[in-house]
Amino acid sequence: MRQDDDMTTVGDLLGASLAAAGVRVTFGPVPLAGLPHERVDDADLAALLADADGRIGPGPGVAFDGRHLRLSSRPGGEDHAPATLDEAQRVAATIEPATRAVRNAATTRMIEVSVDLGAAINPRARPSRPVDYLPFAGAVLPAHGDARVAMLVGPGVVRRGGVEGLRAFAAAGQLPVANTWGAKGVFTWDSPHHMGTCGLQADDFALLGFGDLDLLITAGLDRDEANEQLLDSVTRKRVDVAPEQLGDLARLVAGNRHLDAANALYTRLAAVAQPGYADDRFPMHPARAVAQLAAARPTGGIIAADPGAVGLWVARTFSTTELASVIVPASTAPGIAAAVAFCARRRGLPAAAVTRAPLDAATEAVCALADARGLGFPLFVWDDGRDPTGLTSIAAHESAAARVGAAAAMTAVERFVVPIDWTCTDALVTAAGSVVAWQS
Repeated sequence: MRQDDDMTTVGDLLGASLAAAGVRVTFGPVPLAGLPHERVDDADLAALLADADGRIGPGPGVAFDGRHLRLSSRPGGEDHAPATLDEAQRVAATIEPATRAVRNAATTRMIEVSVDLGAAINPRARPSRPVDYLPFAGAVLPAHGDARVAMLVGPGVVRRGGVEGLRAFAAAGQLPVANTWGAKGVFTWDSPHHMGTCGLQADDFALLGFGDLDLLITAGLDRDEANEQLLDSVTRKRVDVAPEQLGDLARLVAGNRHLDAANALYTRLAAVAQPGYADDRFPMHPARAVAQLAAARPTGGIIAADPGAVGLWVARTFSTTELASVIVPASTAPGIAAAVAFCARRRGLPAAAVTRAPLDAATEAVCALADARGLGFPLFVWDDGRDPTGLTSIAAHESAAARVGAAAAMTAVERFVVPIDWTCTDALVTAAGSVVAWQS
């Protein structure tokens, strides 16, 4: 127990270590010193919310029950090599590697806390923010301007603060850049550098022309979003660069090549999406539903979609103009879209969730918590058109989508059942092959 106000405890150091890593809030029945806390007694719900908060990033999400500390950025993730915090002086040595791992990639770390959090500790043992020193893999742009070079980037570029460095590097080298869906927004959809979003379907990498490149430079990839086997099957030479190094490398690059981001994947997907954006059929073309949500999203707002059939369309056809404005987790966990929307609302951001009928118990639990906390958001439930409570027209969906703009002031979840023409997915498969996302 604490004996005076000046004493530093293990709990103080644990909370400070997590705060230094960017943790914004903890979920569970037990708070941690110095951090905002959302009391959630259900362990599964607390874990889901921690996963969602970590997926938004950039810091890890945290759930704590007094004994088990979950650090996560991967929805539904498990840690097969959990650590134990059993020495008061090893708080930083235990926490910093775990928080660094969660920031660097979508993953989960579990720590069993068996030390007395109220025990006194040397106050000079306070943590400092961890710094990654990752090796540069030797990627240099060929000196001759006719070399065919492109980039593929993933969510690690966003999580590790590498976006501005990426943009500088691409501009200096006049490089086209493809992104997996967790990095949507590193370039706007109409940027001359933007090749498109990839990793969702089997033919994506081949259609991007990676097999014709002399060099593919990668940064911040996540194994859930970039299938290594598919990538290796089409690339001749590939090197990886730490996201933190891109800005420094930009100063060493001369722009001596012609920038050309054109590729077959973008062309094929545009042939499906662009007519879909204007399609007046009802039940709705999924691309039309996504376009109306994108148009209604206010600056700073987040649209979250559940992995699977809904996530495929949102990740594919959401025309991104703002970084981190759309979140489709690369791993599955029931209720994750609603959980992301709730966590975004806790941050004061407008948010909406898109899922598929029927609603699962986890989504219902998140909605109940959101109602209880007065942190509402629109929930769009894509259906096959047989629910009699569903919206009845394109105009009705546009009106419902407009509620996204009012989400920051909502005190309860507003549900909208959206009739969708699911046969449209066949056109995506014809364009880019079978869906490979969410297979692990």
